[in-house]
Amino acid sequence: MAKPFDPRTMLKQINNSILCRFFAECGGLEGVDWNNLAEHEVEPLFQGWQRLMDCDRQYSQAVFQDVNELADERELTVLAEEISSQFPECSEEFSQIKGRFDRILWAFIIAYDAFKRAALFASRPLSNSSN
Repeated sequence: MAKPFDPRTMLKQINNSILCRFFAECGGLEGVDWNNLAEHEVEPLFQGWQRLMDCDRQYSQAVFQDVNELADERELTVLAEEISSQFPECSEEFSQIKGRFDRILWAFIIAYDAFKRAALFASRPLSNSSN
């Protein structure tokens, strides 16, 4: 079952440096002065996100929804295992990132294949062992 998702909440929970890197790879956010933006200051980010072309906004929203789905301990463990297996050179850096949402979006940027495999795992329903 999908978890509740709110773009403002998601933007507020991720450090600006990781968001800046993510949006730079997606074409950037118009009107956002990253150098003078307070950490977790969400309104300029949200307004910039709303000004994205529809396809770019929908793409970033889909990524953020996957990030949201991976934010539980079980899914984070799977993501860590995928990174360790597929990108062992990134494991230490991943483990040192403090915020769970930061870790997950970082993985999307740096270790995309591990992120996608973990996202597929997160979207599968848990099996019912009583059957």
